[in-house]
Amino acid sequence: MLAQKYQSGGQDHYVSFVTISSVQERCQAFFTREKYKELRALSTVNENHKAIEEMANFIQMYPLGNRLTTMGVFTFATLSNPSFVPTEQFSEEQGYGAISVGHLDFHADSKEWIPLDGMNRILAIYIALSRLTGKQKTALGNEFIPVLLLPVSSFAECRELFIRFRKSAHSIKRGENIRTSVNDVNTKYVASLMGKDLQNTGVIPESLISQKSNTLTNRSIQFSTLSVLYDSSKILDQALDSLSSNSTVKDVDKRYEEIAAVWKQLFDQFTPFSQAIHGKPEDIPTLRSRDFCLKPTGQLVVISVLAKALEIQKDLSLEETIRRMNTLPWQTQDSLWQGVIVVDGRINGSVQAVKYTALFIAYLIGFPLSDIDFNALERWYQSTGKEKRKLPERRFPVMQM
Repeated sequence: MLAQKYQSGGQDHYVSFVTISSVQERCQAFFTREKYKELRALSTVNENHKAIEEMANFIQMYPLGNRLTTMGVFTFATLSNPSFVPTEQFSEEQGYGAISVGHLDFHADSKEWIPLDGMNRILAIYIALSRLTGKQKTALGNEFIPVLLLPVSSFAECRELFIRFRKSAHSIKRGENIRTSVNDVNTKYVASLMGKDLQNTGVIPESLISQKSNTLTNRSIQFSTLSVLYDSSKILDQALDSLSSNSTVKDVDKRYEEIAAVWKQLFDQFTPFSQAIHGKPEDIPTLRSRDFCLKPTGQLVVISVLAKALEIQKDLSLEETIRRMNTLPWQTQDSLWQGVIVVDGRINGSVQAVKYTALFIAYLIGFPLSDIDFNALERWYQSTGKEKRKLPERRFPVMQM
């Protein structure tokens, strides 16, 4: 292949353009061989990550000429030095630095390329290729992308370089990912809830939502975070989907109104939320330090309970569900929550803790639980104490369906 050779830090580096098919062939070992298992684990790349899915859709949707030009350079490490035969040389006097242009030839042991950055982009390209067939797949495979090749002399050197790249890679925080996401209905719901969508009425001021952090500090005067709004919209959307008998494409604006109505009802009727939203913002930190349901994890617990309530609202209204929730002691220090959602004075933010705390509350306020849910809750509750313990008495009788 034709390449440009230059030196940096006393090491030879190469810049070239290669086809996607060539990259796929040379990276196959990295994604499949046992010796690269540790590096794959260190990459922490998830093929189901939303950003990868969006890039794959982008590659598929746009004309070939526009697909990859904005994706930047892909950097790879290559084991051992390839052969390089210069055809043209530029001197520093010409303003190019010590650069040579020539033919680059890889030996058998240097045909394995290890992606140092651009992993998400590579996976997105692979996903796009897997969805295409015939001429479209061939055309994408023949597309050229710019690559930077860094030869290394040993696997140990490769590993060190790989880790260095991973540590210096720019990490996009979840809030930024939500704000910049496209074609995601839950992102639209988040914007609408904050009143940023002119077509829908918001229910919470944008100033009360933390835009950057997934957590809220003791001094934060925001009520919630973008992550909570996003996850809550997803929870409620899925609950409402399960109730719908209509298999056609849902009306997004109508669904938003249903989600917004749940939040509005909580703000108006659920005492801890109402005090925080309708009171002074500077009082929110004090309220949050008192009631765990005002912390991000606690808010997801509350939303999860309301999602369960949607399933039985014909027999128990959301208003009655909230009235019953108001009778619970939401103080973080209350003994009811110790070992459940509060562990050693800290909130347990795990997915499992949110799930079972919501189920625990549903049990306390009289929701009918299936045998599977009740048995799972009982086993989980017993495991949360230092000694085996039984579920407390329900605060309300079990509602008969």
